[in-house]
Amino acid sequence: MDFNFYQGNCADILRAKVPSDSVDIILTSPPYTCPNDVGMRKYHGFTFPFPDIAAELTRVLKPNGVMVWIEGDASRNFCETGMSWRHALHFMDVCKLSLLDTCIYYKNASPYPGIRGCTYNQVFEYVFCMVKPGTTNRPRFFSPIKDKPNSQKGKRCKAITRKGYGDKIVKSDKEFVIGDFGIRNNVMLYEVGGFKSAKDPEASRHCAIAPFNLCFDMCRTYIPTDAIERKKLTILDPFIGSGQSLLAGKALGLGRGIGIDISPEFLKLAKFRCTSDRILKLNYPVKESHKI
Repeated sequence: MDFNFYQGNCADILRAKVPSDSVDIILTSPPYTCPNDVGMRKYHGFTFPFPDIAAELTRVLKPNGVMVWIEGDASRNFCETGMSWRHALHFMDVCKLSLLDTCIYYKNASPYPGIRGCTYNQVFEYVFCMVKPGTTNRPRFFSPIKDKPNSQKGKRCKAITRKGYGDKIVKSDKEFVIGDFGIRNNVMLYEVGGFKSAKDPEASRHCAIAPFNLCFDMCRTYIPTDAIERKKLTILDPFIGSGQSLLAGKALGLGRGIGIDISPEFLKLAKFRCTSDRILKLNYPVKESHKI
């Protein structure tokens, strides 16, 4: 996999370095602590001009390409800000991306109980899967993971579909046999924490590691199954952090990865992890996720 790493404000770097309609998949988990409003966000002393970033991400994404935006809600004055959905709606209303799917990244562990004092423990984040409309609103590639056991496997059935707003039932004489596994549900459980989100000790230098399995699963969902076709694809993470997204793209055989981070420390970490064969072998092949 060929890598390009850039340090700085991702909106400026995208504008200067990445051509329009050149990225096949964007996979990222942006910082979400202490937002001021949907227009400007601050995190660990860095400022993120969200509208500029959103516009540039939309510009560089290919028509029918997919952006996977993983974000939990920040809190302020004991309450959630709703910032995750504000960002998703901005992409839809202003950038004109279509919301393809809303998945739930469900964690097997929670922060220290009572961290906010008046809520239940927070154990999930949103995974907004958005597509840039081209000739249709369908993604260019869709390879759903089929790992949910079917209770009626082997049973012969006739196809039934619903059409139109009236949900008219259309029956077919075509028969099919229910397979052993079906498409998984959109609530997905992943292990988090030390040596679970990532198997190498270097990853712990980052303060918020997205699980490698989550990045791997989201990436393989929106790329082709053919290895030759995968070599032609470009994956982008504008908030690369520990490098999990590009590491997943490397494991899946994508041809090019672009990683950006405003933090020199995190960019150095991501570059080291993504280019290390040892770290790839520690994290891949993946352990199958828990299903709900």
